[in-house]
Amino acid sequence: MSGFESEDWSPKGLRSPRILQVACKHFFSAGYAAATFDAIARDAHVAKRTLYLDYGDKKGLFIAVVRDIVGQLGELEVADFAEAHTLESLLEGVAANVVQMSCSPASLNLNRMVIAEVERLPELSTIVAEHGEARVLAYVRRALEFAVERGMIEIGSPALTAELFLDVVVGATLWRRAMGMPARPDESEHLKQKVRALIALASPPARS
Repeated sequence: MSGFESEDWSPKGLRSPRILQVACKHFFSAGYAAATFDAIARDAHVAKRTLYLDYGDKKGLFIAVVRDIVGQLGELEVADFAEAHTLESLLEGVAANVVQMSCSPASLNLNRMVIAEVERLPELSTIVAEHGEARVLAYVRRALEFAVERGMIEIGSPALTAELFLDVVVGATLWRRAMGMPARPDESEHLKQKVRALIALASPPARS
């Protein structure tokens, strides 16, 4: 049997999910440096030239994998914020969504792989920051801009406040999960408490 007989000739849009799934497994199990187009193409049942045509090189494929992992945030658009009628409910929902995405097995494996290889391949952290972290920050920023437009809060810089929100509200939770620690039994309520504490800090004291 020739190699062409087992090759998948389906359109790119149909074969891409399988290629990304296989590539993800190879990057996580072998590491970025050791993962090869030969092995990925073999397990995805495509020709190696297909990977070059679709993604350019290994870096391009890795970027596609990162984008795929954080792609679920693409569904969290401004329309989802409309159900929140208070700043508290809005930010509680944002915190829960960010934790759910960032603590998925794929996201945690991605972060661990980057940490393990960052000294040898520092560009990996840049890729994740540009295609992963930036998207999370943009989502939180959009939520804050929505809150400003609805008169829920007054802030000078939604972008800077988004960073502060991630650091204060979800940072410790993400760190615990990245270190392999189990979720807190009261994680959902704990996130809500931190949201309320942050709102209280940002609110001016009532005048007597």
